Amino acid sequence: MADNDNGNFEWKPLLTQIQNGRVIPVIGHGLYYIEIEQGGDKKECLLYDYLAELLNEKSEEKIDPNHNHRFARACLSFLKEHNQSYLDLSSFLSNSLKDFHCNADPRGSLQKLAMIKNFKWLITTAYHDHLERAIKKTRVTDTVSLSNTLKKNTDIQDIRLTKYDNTNATLIIHLLGTLGSSFPEFTERDILETTVFLQQKKTDTAFGIFFQSLGEKILLFIGCGFEDWLFRFFARAVNNQEFQYSPYINDLKLIAADNFGEKKNVPPQELFDFFQDHGISYYHCTDIREFVDTLFDEYRKFDPDGIIKEINFPSTAFISFIGEDREIARRLTENLRSDGISVWFDNEQLRGGEDIDKKIYHDIRKSHAFIQLVSKKSQIERENGEERYHVIEARWAKEKNYFNNDLEILPVAIDDIDIKKELVVDTFKNYFHFHIKDGLKEGEDYNKLLDKLRDIQDRR
Repeated sequence: MADNDNGNFEWKPLLTQIQNGRVIPVIGHGLYYIEIEQGGDKKECLLYDYLAELLNEKSEEKIDPNHNHRFARACLSFLKEHNQSYLDLSSFLSNSLKDFHCNADPRGSLQKLAMIKNFKWLITTAYHDHLERAIKKTRVTDTVSLSNTLKKNTDIQDIRLTKYDNTNATLIIHLLGTLGSSFPEFTERDILETTVFLQQKKTDTAFGIFFQSLGEKILLFIGCGFEDWLFRFFARAVNNQEFQYSPYINDLKLIAADNFGEKKNVPPQELFDFFQDHGISYYHCTDIREFVDTLFDEYRKFDPDGIIKEINFPSTAFISFIGEDREIARRLTENLRSDGISVWFDNEQLRGGEDIDKKIYHDIRKSHAFIQLVSKKSQIERENGEERYHVIEARWAKEKNYFNNDLEILPVAIDDIDIKKELVVDTFKNYFHFHIKDGLKEGEDYNKLLDKLRDIQDRR
């Protein structure tokens, strides 16, 4: 790929490498947008610009709105005035978005990246979980989230890409930590120290595995938003490749898409010259989401099967299952989605907690059909003296059906269970059961279920 601005950007080499599974997006603050309501009007803004403004209001030192990576500077001011308490800063940032209605990712840019199947590894420099939400909303695969931070034991030691390449899991690495970690790398000093740390650890046994894996991939930096000099240093540390000039560079190693300091209204020509001199492809755009929109559209034309079908919410069907039947539930969900049915699939491995309970309860109530997977293993109603979660979900579904009569309940037997003799969990004994062994697209009952769901979906 030649080193071009967006006017002559060559898409095919990048699309080919995405199809081959060689590209890892590195997603920065420039793609984290929120939609907020102010005075009755809706307004889109960058998440971390908005948070910087809130920090500004709490700090004596006021940060210039045109300061590049303004959020990092605002965090530094807050820490200076609050005894370097990263815990207080994380709590403030976490609580700031709970006080009002906020729509994360209003144009669906993160979700579009999530819909590209071969982005199985994603790195982010952001601290919020908006990317995880987009992944879980879009994919039926499990999601593993790891956090790197200097001030505690990092999660990325001994991580080998191939370990996850050979599974269905999606891996997200928060390279600068998360709000839930002890000490996220908020300030430019923190980011610089992390970059130096990563550079030094490339030969370390534990970290070497991680960087060796990265060196085998192509990094696509999207909206990282650092100062020009810091971006070069950061890209060099993460990319695990020397910046060497060669007129014969034929292999992609690093691609950058950003507005490259547009806030200063001074195009960083020196940075573009640096890209060209060192075989780095770049895409210069005012709004980073334009790049994602174009990437998504180009890849959908290039490899239609490489795009996960968009799932509209509220979903048509909520699928309920026990942990032991997760893979069958996943298979049935994938089959129904491939046939155009919007299915809600729970990616969480663990249950419990008031927030999770509320979320599941409301998701069932928003759905129009409730698919209960019935198996011999699912007949155990209680575990360690407590009701199992699929029994609770079934009760919530039956409550909605009783009060509103707008939730179709569709039990599906997935093994050789004899419904008449072996059905112990009697919540749905009187409902018609479909028999779809192992969740496969085989037999008359799968087509009957599909027809039923299509009818429900058409009537929504």
